[in-house]
Amino acid sequence: MVDQELLIREIRRIFAKASETGLRVWLTGGWAIQAQIQQPQRNQEDIDLAVEEGDLRRYKLLLEELGYELFKDGRESPLRPEFRLGEVKVQAASLRVGAQWVCMSVPDCGGNGWLRCPREGFPDSNDWNLKGRRVRCATPMALLYSKLSCELDQGHWKYEQYKQDREHLIAHLGLREEVDIYASAAKPITEFESSGCCPSSESES
Repeated sequence: MVDQELLIREIRRIFAKASETGLRVWLTGGWAIQAQIQQPQRNQEDIDLAVEEGDLRRYKLLLEELGYELFKDGRESPLRPEFRLGEVKVQAASLRVGAQWVCMSVPDCGGNGWLRCPREGFPDSNDWNLKGRRVRCATPMALLYSKLSCELDQGHWKYEQYKQDREHLIAHLGLREEVDIYASAAKPITEFESSGCCPSSESES
């Protein structure tokens, strides 16, 4: 298990550097869920972030300046780069931002895909105070969209983790258990391509 205080220090370090350089980065994944529902959850294994696709080069340089190295295993995606420093693993999703929608690169449990969520799911404000460092987080609804975008078999090692995350977010948002409208909105991007949903950073739905 990765030391949780170490991960917290690295989150603060990354966001401090991003703030210095003017790079917009959002915290996603388990740490963002923990921040938004304001209660401790499971131990986190890594750090999940999101950055606009046009800023990926700046983001990579930022992590390299902090001592991270790009991880390559033959299955990596340029839209979801993974960096490592010792036992710390940092993954970033790419965002294509329009006026009303954001499309985020996500693993589709068989490769790489995209999901669409409302623009307000990735706010401009730094709304989480992590031990004195303001951190920009994806909203609970955006986090729920990402968890609904991937259907896992019960035998998958992340099945219980995803199930628990969805349950926490649904309860926090006060939604009914059957959230069909959100599951529909979180389909892979290929199902929206014909309507022109975020095919590039400049496009809007």
